[in-house]
Amino acid sequence: MENGLSADSRPALSVESSHSLHTFDDTSTSSLPPPGPDNDKKPSQKRFQPTADDQACAGMWSIYIGEAERYDKSLVEGWKGDMEGMVIFSALYSASLTAFLIESYKTLQPDPAQDTVFLLSKISQQLSNSTVPPSEPPSFETPASAIICNVLWFLSLALALTCSLLAIFVQQWTRDFIHKANLRPSPIRQARVFAYIYFGLRDFGMHSFVDIIPFLLHLSLFLFFGGLVAFLSPVNRIITYIMIGVLGIFLLIYTALTVIPLVWLNAPYRTPLSGALWRLGNAFGSFLARKHDLDHCQDATLSEALLEKSLQGTSERDRQALVFTMQSLTDDDELLPMIEAIQDVLYYDSQYGFYIRRANVDLIMPLIMSDDPEVNIISRITQYLKRSQVVPQDSPKDSLIHGQGSMPPVYSLVYTLMYMLATTPQATDKSQMLNEKHVQTHLTFTKDLLLHIAGY
Repeated sequence: MENGLSADSRPALSVESSHSLHTFDDTSTSSLPPPGPDNDKKPSQKRFQPTADDQACAGMWSIYIGEAERYDKSLVEGWKGDMEGMVIFSALYSASLTAFLIESYKTLQPDPAQDTVFLLSKISQQLSNSTVPPSEPPSFETPASAIICNVLWFLSLALALTCSLLAIFVQQWTRDFIHKANLRPSPIRQARVFAYIYFGLRDFGMHSFVDIIPFLLHLSLFLFFGGLVAFLSPVNRIITYIMIGVLGIFLLIYTALTVIPLVWLNAPYRTPLSGALWRLGNAFGSFLARKHDLDHCQDATLSEALLEKSLQGTSERDRQALVFTMQSLTDDDELLPMIEAIQDVLYYDSQYGFYIRRANVDLIMPLIMSDDPEVNIISRITQYLKRSQVVPQDSPKDSLIHGQGSMPPVYSLVYTLMYMLATTPQATDKSQMLNEKHVQTHLTFTKDLLLHIAGY
């Protein structure tokens, strides 16, 4: 990409003009080149021109473009945000590390102050006519701690600067990716471009490359802490031991943050090594995938495994999500869509009549069994009707089907709930049975609702 234009994005005017010139030249036989071995070459590849069959696929490719743009937008914006933060952090970190290096590299060479002291001592002996034989100049030997400290810190600085450079590269590549993906407005051409550059991004391991950058920065921090221990070792042992303890705790926390998402896929913690360890664990007998009952996802990444795991054992999480939803719906305009959605969850119509979706009854039961007025669906409906002062004009029999007559959806749901409770077989699971407290709560809310419907 050069100044927002690539070589293949130039207008087709020059090609068409060239074609016109060749057409004009074909009328004159004198301009034809003589036959020979050099002129028996295959014709050059023509530019792509969509056919009628290709044009018929425009609608399908438009859908693909929409899905690809949504996925690529979240992916690229995530990379850009990570790289921006990494560039800022690595810049500040490099500046701080440079201050340490200014002090540490002095330990690699003789101290000029020691030479000055030796010379002054020798001059003093000569002036005092001392008979003591002159001492040898002090020999210098670089301490092992100084070598270790400087090696670790210079490596740390090199890694930090490398991270900054690679992060800038990723920012440029993401901008270039977005630019190339939008060079062609035609759905057919744009879809082909999207697929071509995305599969190139995947084939060349761009995801792994981006994951390596924060790992290098983390490694740079580990090297800094190791160098700090070596720097303090000749100064004070107590401070050195304290730093060793801090570094050990930090390593334990980092190891835990790396391993936890491998054991619990829904854990929010993760390090750049987590994905690599997941792939390594599945490379030998798919150990980690089998542990999470994901035998069919042996080649999946850690994020893909999380998505698959989220679809297993959903009952309890679904109930908790519904309770949270009811508690969050504070206004009537928010509650009404939820009431209509519950009606669709429990009720379906067919040519033989209406039926209750028995498989979804357990999902809605927490909203009926709850003694919290903000969660109990009957209580919420009662509160809504009292505020809206809506009284049905049709009979329940004529208005039970959603959308028929003048019965509001609220009353349709009320009658559906009553029909469901009256026709649902007795629960055998104790967790699904209404205890005395729930029965009393249900009767209280229902009585209040029926009194309102009756006009009292």
